[in-house]
Amino acid sequence: MDLSKMSMSQKLAGGGAALYVIAWFLPWFSFSYGGLANIDVTASGSDLNFFWGTLPFLCALAVLALVAIPVFAGQVDLSKVPAPAILGAAGLAAFLTILKLLIGETAFDRSWGLFIAAIASGVMAYGAFLIFKEGGGDIKNIGASMNKPDGGSTMPPPPPPPA
Repeated sequence: MDLSKMSMSQKLAGGGAALYVIAWFLPWFSFSYGGLANIDVTASGSDLNFFWGTLPFLCALAVLALVAIPVFAGQVDLSKVPAPAILGAAGLAAFLTILKLLIGETAFDRSWGLFIAAIASGVMAYGAFLIFKEGGGDIKNIGASMNKPDGGSTMPPPPPPPA
């Protein structure tokens, strides 16, 4: 395992995903009432419903696995991993987390863990975008990139038919 052979894009996507996984357990929302009964309540990403909490977490785990497994297996080559899958998972996690940051939660204040998760998801998505671009992917023609087995590089033409 040689982390120095990882590209900057792999470090960004993997580091952002790892930080997101940690931030999922931190307080995302808080509620405080200082009346007769002093009430302090917090909710982490794991306390939210599946769409806002668990789905982005699973996407971050997928990005972390797709980036980390080749590194820990002794290979740092991500050419076998479909770059659109990494980009899609990271993009979905970033979109849902940042949208939740903007929308908020009724009667709860945003807490510091949500801000860390939003930053981590943005870093993860940016790293995934760089991985996609390194693989030769074109964001304007992402459908064609998805049909290529390595996520963006050109495939050799099929062999000619037998004569």
